[in-house]
Amino acid sequence: LAVILCIIPGIFHLQTRNYGAIFMTMWVLIANFITFVNSILWPDYEILEDKAEIWCLVFASPFYLAAGFGLLGSATCTIYTMYSYVASPIILTVQVKKRQALIAFVITVVIPFILTGLSYIVQTAKYSIRPILGCANVHQQNWFFFVVDNMWPPIIAIVGCYYAGLTSYAIIKKRIEIKSLLAYNESGINTSYYYRL
Repeated sequence: LAVILCIIPGIFHLQTRNYGAIFMTMWVLIANFITFVNSILWPDYEILEDKAEIWCLVFASPFYLAAGFGLLGSATCTIYTMYSYVASPIILTVQVKKRQALIAFVITVVIPFILTGLSYIVQTAKYSIRPILGCANVHQQNWFFFVVDNMWPPIIAIVGCYYAGLTSYAIIKKRIEIKSLLAYNESGINTSYYYRL
């Protein structure tokens, strides 16, 4: 059900070309799909045998780890996009939209897979298997793993919080202007959708 429900907002984001939200929907869909398959493969607490090694090694572990980075990156991209609509409005030409799509792709897809690859360098085990949740990466507690893997989510979150603060300030400052600004840059987003997003 969670996988299917991800498709509904994904269609709307594809229509408005909100790339941060598109990639966020993609990562949520992937994470939900992995959780769904894992819950079928390891449905209870009694049997924790490694019965899907290729699934765990090639898809579940790396994509689930990348999803964590990707969700934070896509949330940050979405927040930055909302900030840019209010703080420095521009007409979204095809060239601007392509540049936004490329930046969002790098931040929400390329960087998460680079960070996932780096985590494989420092890991001590291929993956772990937990009841119901299935296979996932092994969390470790050493300084090298922290530098390579664990320090990035707080950094990405701080950047997102920074732009969220700037967005909130800009909204308070320019509340009256938001409707005309969104119409001016031809974003396809009305004020109601902007505030919900």
